[in-house]
Amino acid sequence: MMARRITGRRDPHRLCRHRGYQLSCEEFDEIAARAGNCCEICRRPAALEYHKVLYIDHDHEFGPWAVRGLLCLRCNVSVDATWSRLDRAVVGAYMAGAWYIGRLREAGLPADPPLRRPSLFWVDGRYVSQMVPAWSTDNRRPWVVESGKVRPRLSPRAA
Repeated sequence: MMARRITGRRDPHRLCRHRGYQLSCEEFDEIAARAGNCCEICRRPAALEYHKVLYIDHDHEFGPWAVRGLLCLRCNVSVDATWSRLDRAVVGAYMAGAWYIGRLREAGLPADPPLRRPSLFWVDGRYVSQMVPAWSTDNRRPWVVESGKVRPRLSPRAA
């Protein structure tokens, strides 16, 4: 089984930790093969990690289905942080090549989410209006796979 080789001695299919990210075993194997047994940012091998596994990175703005790739613990913690010492060019290339963006394009959906009505947030003692991505309220993936083909689940529309 490929996932065992990618992550070292632990078999991720034994506990299916990728199920929490709405990934099938085949999709996880696809992402693991793309990573090539290394962190997708710093290229640190999984064998050097504490538990011999790479961590599933996802875009928190859209939900757990928006999996970007596999990272070592250090990169997973600091990829979105402003204090990060990671090379911003490498991080930018990683973000632009996120796994879920490829799936969206394959389904014919835009990589940038449509915006829905503004939401009010309480910030520094006042309300601030902000446009929120429409996909962030729906934790389901906006695509489905049927007969090996990827198609849109919903037709996202700007409100």
